[in-house]
Amino acid sequence: MKNKKIIFFFYLFFLIIYLEKASSEQFNFEAKEIKILEAGNVLSGKDGVKITSDNNIEIDADSFLYNKNTSILLINGNVEIYDRQNNVKISGEEFIYKKDIEKIFSKKKIQATLESKYNLNTKDLTYLVNEKEIVSKKKTTLTDNLNNLLETDNFTYSVINKIFKSNNFVYTDNTGNKSTINKAILNTKNNQIIGKDLEIDFNKDTFGNNNNDPRLKGRAIFINKNETKVNKGIFTTCKKNDKCPPWSMSADEIIHDKLKKTINYKNAVLKVYDKPIFYFPKFFHPDPTVKRQTGFLMPSIADNNNLGAHVSIPYFKVLSDSKDLTFKPRLYSDNSALINTEYRTITKNSKHIIDTSIKNKGSKKNSNNTKTHFFSNSKINLNNSLFETSDVEINLEQVSNNNYLKAYNINSSIVNNTSVLNSFITLSGFNDDLFFQGNIETYEDTSKEDSDKYQYIFPNIKIDKIFDLGIETKGQLSLNTNGFIKEYDTNIKEKQIINNLNYKSFSTPGPNGFFNNYSFILKNINSDTENPNNNNLKNSKLDILSAGMFTSSYPLKKINKNFTRFLTPKISFRYSPNNTKNIADSDTRINNDNVFSFNRIGHNDTIETGASMTIGSEYLINNSSNDNIFKLDLATVFNHKENTDLPTKSTLGNKSSNIFGNVEMKPSKYFNIKYNFSLDNDLNKSKYDLIKAEFSINNFVNSFEFLEETDELGNQGYWSNKTTLNLGDSNSLSFDKRRNTKTNLNEYYNLIYQYRNDCLTAAIEYNKNFYNDGDLKPGEELFFSITIVPFSKINTTNLNR
Repeated sequence: MKNKKIIFFFYLFFLIIYLEKASSEQFNFEAKEIKILEAGNVLSGKDGVKITSDNNIEIDADSFLYNKNTSILLINGNVEIYDRQNNVKISGEEFIYKKDIEKIFSKKKIQATLESKYNLNTKDLTYLVNEKEIVSKKKTTLTDNLNNLLETDNFTYSVINKIFKSNNFVYTDNTGNKSTINKAILNTKNNQIIGKDLEIDFNKDTFGNNNNDPRLKGRAIFINKNETKVNKGIFTTCKKNDKCPPWSMSADEIIHDKLKKTINYKNAVLKVYDKPIFYFPKFFHPDPTVKRQTGFLMPSIADNNNLGAHVSIPYFKVLSDSKDLTFKPRLYSDNSALINTEYRTITKNSKHIIDTSIKNKGSKKNSNNTKTHFFSNSKINLNNSLFETSDVEINLEQVSNNNYLKAYNINSSIVNNTSVLNSFITLSGFNDDLFFQGNIETYEDTSKEDSDKYQYIFPNIKIDKIFDLGIETKGQLSLNTNGFIKEYDTNIKEKQIINNLNYKSFSTPGPNGFFNNYSFILKNINSDTENPNNNNLKNSKLDILSAGMFTSSYPLKKINKNFTRFLTPKISFRYSPNNTKNIADSDTRINNDNVFSFNRIGHNDTIETGASMTIGSEYLINNSSNDNIFKLDLATVFNHKENTDLPTKSTLGNKSSNIFGNVEMKPSKYFNIKYNFSLDNDLNKSKYDLIKAEFSINNFVNSFEFLEETDELGNQGYWSNKTTLNLGDSNSLSFDKRRNTKTNLNEYYNLIYQYRNDCLTAAIEYNKNFYNDGDLKPGEELFFSITIVPFSKINTTNLNR
């Protein structure tokens, strides 16, 4: 027994010596279980396997099998290979390490980490340890810590130089822009990419149009952290097809500055269907990721008979995070210039916009005098403790020439009306049940020449208060106060305070199917007028007026297989014991939208007097898809007595008003018509007709509008027609004409041939107008226009000169 123990210890000693000798030559093995096979030529191990090679490569796995004779190490299960010296980590389920040639490879899927910031996924990977190269000829993805994605079908990675090479390189950045590069090199240490023969597909919604395919092709590319540089680049947003794009921008060099967020071009040429149109030695614009960036905007060219030809080169300047301006100069053919500037600033509690311009005389003898405009709008949040929301708005509008804004087509976010100028200061406050507004304001009607064009209102006060009456009252009580001091028509002065106490019930169904509601108003009017009708008199009065209205409707519904029909008869009764202020000349029109309104005459300083009854009905047909295919509204008003003080155009003052009607028909997707009319009460004559119709089938579209007013309803009449013929998917021909039926003269007509696709619109336009007003003269124009999407529209000079 003693001899057996001695023999066992000698055997164990020599085994340890053998393993130390073997491992010192190639590997150092650690495992919970290690077996020696085939006379010591094969080792196997499992559970907690740790292997260290003589070149400091560390391996963790579930099991291993090592053949000393072939120097082949098989590694299986949760394998992790570390090359700490070169900062490489490779993971997978199965690897083979050929120690004699220092080659590690796997046919299975593997993951690797490069430089602690790139995650690589592939299969059939080989690590050449002596050459310090990682190679794969299978599909590979590489993702960095910024979520930029690289895809390739083959690669070679130099562990020493940190260079990743590929012959087919697809790079998708974290914004969705996709770059395909024929041959590329990625430096994983500094994240630089160098390549040639590339195509970048930008995110489809980069320029706000998902139908576009914005892309950039180039001969060579250089990408680093701060910029992307493309040599011999061609850019377009047009949808991809087998032909040349409708437009493209080519340049010797295109640089995307990622810090400044600008795209810079050198020796750029704009081409339309591969024909050069414009040359730009140097220019830049903001990249699509930013909304505010200093730089030139796309230029434009235009021409017309009134103003001549001009070119505009706008410039956008960011002054700070909360301030910017747009400088929009126009240079005209007569050597004159129009300088337009829009300044904007916004803070946490305020917003300000200033729009101003100046137009000089020019060199021609008949040039007009210098013209200017100044518009300004400021909104300031006051954070007043009396109201949940309170603010002040200051608006200033001024022009030096009545037709300046209209003639020179000046528009912006605050130039809303070219005929009436409105300057004011308004203070407003809101609560759930209280509204307050106070302002002072002036109006200037530029269509008038004398002092009558001015109107001054200071102050103008509005207060609305809603009282909570509880659910059981089934209605709402409110108090409205309006007061102002107004001066107009040179020397007429008017002061007024109006208090309205209103009650309106909720519309509730009764047991018999009727829906009923009623309204009451008690109105207190205090007014004082100096020089009414310029007669040097003074009128003062105090009125207390009241009125009530009851409305009832009976909705009916009939459903069959194909259609659902609705019929809603409606009736209302109203009464006021007070007299109406004379507003016969007021431009008040009644139709089916307002005939059942309590204040249908639209005046706050009077009430519709007497007793009247309004009856009407709405008939509606819906198809099985719930689309309206027919609608008919009819209504009329009966008065107890005739009232000549009510607006004549409304016919409400007659014993029996006109019959107001509206018809809408859409029998199919190809045709629809709307007809609004007003018939006299004996049905002999229509005094107001407005017809709008549209017919479209295949490539033909025709829209028509007709208006005719007669007798007390007005003296306006015209018809207009626009016909469009679509010649295929991209070409169209349209003719638009309007004729005044009262003067029997044409107002204008336009003939347009247009070619249009997803990124370019080109048109030949012939316009003739007969409008004459100051600087605006009748004109006849023929010009060619081209619109580059998403940049700008360019017109040629008037070819009809």
